[in-house]
Amino acid sequence: MSKLRTLAVTDSYQHLELIDQISSVTNLTIPDCYLDSLQQILKTVPMLKYLNCQNISQRKKFWNHSIEFEDLKMFIKHTPNLKSLIISADYEREMIDAYRWEQLIISSLSQLIRFQFKFQVSRRKDNDDILDKFKQFYTDFWQEEHCWFVEYILRDYSAEIYTIPYILNTYTLTIDLIRYSNKLVNQFSTFDNVTDLIIDDQGITKNFLYRFSNVISLTLRHLTHKWNKNDDSLLREYIESLKMIVNLSNIKHLDISNDHRMEISLVLLEILKEASNLSSIKIAPLILKSLLDNNDLQKYLNKMIRKLNISGYSQYIFNGQTVTQTTYHI
Repeated sequence: MSKLRTLAVTDSYQHLELIDQISSVTNLTIPDCYLDSLQQILKTVPMLKYLNCQNISQRKKFWNHSIEFEDLKMFIKHTPNLKSLIISADYEREMIDAYRWEQLIISSLSQLIRFQFKFQVSRRKDNDDILDKFKQFYTDFWQEEHCWFVEYILRDYSAEIYTIPYILNTYTLTIDLIRYSNKLVNQFSTFDNVTDLIIDDQGITKNFLYRFSNVISLTLRHLTHKWNKNDDSLLREYIESLKMIVNLSNIKHLDISNDHRMEISLVLLEILKEASNLSSIKIAPLILKSLLDNNDLQKYLNKMIRKLNISGYSQYIFNGQTVTQTTYHI
C-alpha cells in the first residue's frame, strides 16, 4: 500500500479511514464527497497532486446540501499551491460573482494558472438582469492578466456562463438557446472538448455559429419536419446545416430513439452517406419499423452497423414479444 499512487473510491463517507491511511497517494478520484471530508483529506494526504470530485456537498444533520461560496472559500484556503482549478456548478447563484472570485484568487490562490468553470443558473424568461453578473467576467483581471476568456448562453428559463474551451464533453443544442460568443477568441474551437452532442433539430438551421468538431456520439431528437419526397430542398438544407455543426465523418454512434413525428428514413439515409465511421445506432422500435421499407437504407445499415440498440416501449412486436430494450452486436 505504501507504493500506491493512484486511488479511486466510490465516496468519502465509507472510505475516509482508508484514504487517511494511504499517505503516498498523488492522484485521487472521489465521485461523491462531503466538504469536511475533503478538508481532512488535504491534511492527511500530503503528496496529493490531483483531486477529482464529481459531487461535493455540505453535511448538515442528516441531509446533504450543495455547498455555498463561503464553504468553497474555506476549502480553497487549504490549497495555497493550487495551480489548476476546474469547477462546474448548477443553480448556485453565488458562484457567478466575479468580484468574489477575483478577491479569492488574489488572496488565496496566487499560484493559480488554469481556472475553468461552467456555472448555470435559473432565470425568468425575458428578464436579463443576469447579464450584469456575467459581464463582470469580462474585466482586465480575467481577460488581460490571466487570459481566462468566457462566453455565455441564455435559454428561456436558464442561463449559463463558461470559460473557453467548454469543459464538459456533453452538450445539448436547443431551439431556445441564444449564444453570446467572445470576440477575442476563435468561436469555432469553443466546443472542441464535446464528444457527445444532443440536438433539438427545430433550431438546427439557425445554429451556424456552433461547431462541434470532435463529436463521436450524436443524438437527434424531436424531429418535426415533414418533407415531400418529391421535393428534397428542405432535406438538403437540414443535412447541410447538420454538416456545418458536426463533422459527420467522425460520428461512431447515432441515437434516434426519441419520439419522432415523421418518417426519418430520408434523414438517416443522407447521414449514413456522410458518416463513414458510424457503426452503432440506438433506435425506437416504431422508427425501426418505418425504415424496413427503404431498400437503399437497408443496404447501408447492413454494411455499416455492428451494434443495434432497440430502446423504448412500443406495441411493435418482434418475434411475438413487445420490445422494451434490446441490444444486438454483430
